[in-house]
Amino acid sequence: TWESEGPVDRLVDWASSISPEDVIDTEVVDLAATSLAWMLATSNRFLRDRATKALVALLTGRLESTTRLVERFADVDDPYVAERVYAVAYGVTMRSHNPAEVGRLASLVYEAVFAGGCPPAHVLLRDYARGVIERAIQLDADIAVDLSLVRPRYPSVWPRIPDEAEVEDLIAEHRSPGEGTDSAFSVDRIQRSVTDDDFAIYVIGRRGSFPWLSLPLTDDPWQSPEERIQSLLPRLSEGERLAWEEYGSALIRLPFVINFGDADGHVGHSVVLGAVQPPSPDDDPAGSEHTTAVNQGPHDIDSLRDRLMAVLAEEHRVEIIDILAARDTLEGRTGPRFDPQLVQRYIIWRVFDLGWTVAQFGEFDRYVNRRAGREAAKAERIGKKYQWIAYHEMVAYLADHYQYHPLYSVGENGRRFQGPWQEYLRDIDPSWVPSATMDDGTGNNGTGDDWWMGPGYTVWADDLSHADWLACTEDLPRFEEFLKVCDPNCGVQWLVVYGDVSWEQPHPADMDRYDVERRRFGFTVAGYFVHAGDSRSFAEWLDSTEGIRHGTESRSLTGDAFFGEYGWGPAFEYHLEQMAEETMSPGEPKWSRYTPKAAVSYDSRSSDFDCSESEGSSTLLPHHELIARLGLQWSGKGAEFLDEFGQLAAFATSGRGNDHTALLIREDLVKCYMAQEDLVLCWTVAGTKMTLGGESTMTYRGRLAITGFYEYDGDELHGSVTSEVDLPADADNEVL
Repeated sequence: TWESEGPVDRLVDWASSISPEDVIDTEVVDLAATSLAWMLATSNRFLRDRATKALVALLTGRLESTTRLVERFADVDDPYVAERVYAVAYGVTMRSHNPAEVGRLASLVYEAVFAGGCPPAHVLLRDYARGVIERAIQLDADIAVDLSLVRPRYPSVWPRIPDEAEVEDLIAEHRSPGEGTDSAFSVDRIQRSVTDDDFAIYVIGRRGSFPWLSLPLTDDPWQSPEERIQSLLPRLSEGERLAWEEYGSALIRLPFVINFGDADGHVGHSVVLGAVQPPSPDDDPAGSEHTTAVNQGPHDIDSLRDRLMAVLAEEHRVEIIDILAARDTLEGRTGPRFDPQLVQRYIIWRVFDLGWTVAQFGEFDRYVNRRAGREAAKAERIGKKYQWIAYHEMVAYLADHYQYHPLYSVGENGRRFQGPWQEYLRDIDPSWVPSATMDDGTGNNGTGDDWWMGPGYTVWADDLSHADWLACTEDLPRFEEFLKVCDPNCGVQWLVVYGDVSWEQPHPADMDRYDVERRRFGFTVAGYFVHAGDSRSFAEWLDSTEGIRHGTESRSLTGDAFFGEYGWGPAFEYHLEQMAEETMSPGEPKWSRYTPKAAVSYDSRSSDFDCSESEGSSTLLPHHELIARLGLQWSGKGAEFLDEFGQLAAFATSGRGNDHTALLIREDLVKCYMAQEDLVLCWTVAGTKMTLGGESTMTYRGRLAITGFYEYDGDELHGSVTSEVDLPADADNEVL
């Protein structure tokens, strides 16, 4: 019935439009929430995801109704429904700042999921339920919980996994010829999906990319050859250590190739480990003599190995030989991987155990998405729904019982399973509700105009030739007036800490814009907080090519964290820990990593499987340090943040209906932050004048490039821009 313009569509659309300020009878909210929650059972991702977001919109600010919904569905035996009910609860709590109400909901979730000591084996359900409790703790709610039961790892009983013969018998039983063609097709579709197709490759993961080891958590943590060497070095004598450094430095600079294949040994991709070219003598701690040895090839490496073995004590010799042997094998370097075929067999068995039969679902599964391609966002089979349930159960079991060790992990925390965000398992962000987050194109603060943009740009100079218009700089705006602005409706002063704006020459209404040559002017400003006294050296770095590249980008919010978790959630904190564990490349300027950009970006499509939005949307957020230092909190509406008194402190414009987007922070708060941390606010400016459309689509007509640097110390804002015209050699001087 989805998208049939019937009652299902109307209920989802109505609930999605509700705001916390709307006055609705409590019974209406409860009944609508119950109806929407049952829609979470569908395998149609579009309806399921829209219903999830509609529930969040309906229940935001109505925590008592949310608590009743969770209580009403606490014993539902469809994990697909239970998972999303807890997702809704988490989405609502992320949008609430009421400790008492969030605490009551969190207490109910704790009793339903964690208090018994063995939460359901479902990695997403656990994540959402845990999030509700983590949010209550973050709000300092008065709740009595044992956090050791709430946070991983969790106890569970390892499931019985059928062998290959049992699975084949199960397939044959459900593939009975008496059931007709639907039987053969739909049953085979389940088997192929789990063992060979995209679900097997991109969801389960093939051998070589599977993140779990076959080693139980009760065993000692597995160590790579490099880690084993680091553990051994302190036990070596000085002579042994020098001999190892000479040999090891030569060895690691030789290319080492590992082929990752599938379970049948077919090669998938290769990774080259070690440098192909040796370093220069200046960079090599062993000096030029060592570099010469590397250049001379394997024969000299063998000599270095013989020298090493001669000086090693017996116990150290045995250990290093074992480490070197491990380095030469796939399993030795990546660890003994858990066999994904066991996961596949469990999923196939569980699909039928959950109740899938040809009689009930064969015909539906054969035809439900026959016109869909390979994209993730689509209505799915009932069998696929059961595959997802089984997969998320199996991940939970693996997390409870086996060592987690991704091939590409950073630091110790990267090798301890803490939540589904580490494997990008989350498929929807329940805190981001499109209809409630997007503004009306007015600046997201209800004033009714884009006052922060100033007068804009309208100097299209139809009487000037293209080259003359490009060369003209007198029409450029005063960027100081864009960086520091005043809301004329209330007199509040704001700083535009990030902005990306552009204007285009109007085109005839009866013609397509891309068919007409039209002039365009736009620029991007990006703000950085720099320690006072460092602004000059920062500006010098920005003059470099590397600095220019970094200076016009807003940093992305990555790590699979939800919008509502920004600045506090476990997923966000894990992301920060991973960033801290990363090391800088040799010669990388400190500015590129450690200078806080005032704004970060967020993409509302949390995964390829999110069908709640047709295209997704992006917005900007203040840097998390700024949020923490000033005690800002998310309002639950778009990218609006409030101060401790509930007053608007920062907001992002959505850019809906135009080509402008920006993040504004109240000037008094920025000044407070700068004074606390002894900072200044610096901006980079990068802009262009150019012609688009028409013949310019195929022929480069040149451009005016604008770059600049501005600084604000809390009292004065000053800076300048420079410009340079770039014209092709055969540029004409015609008037458009």
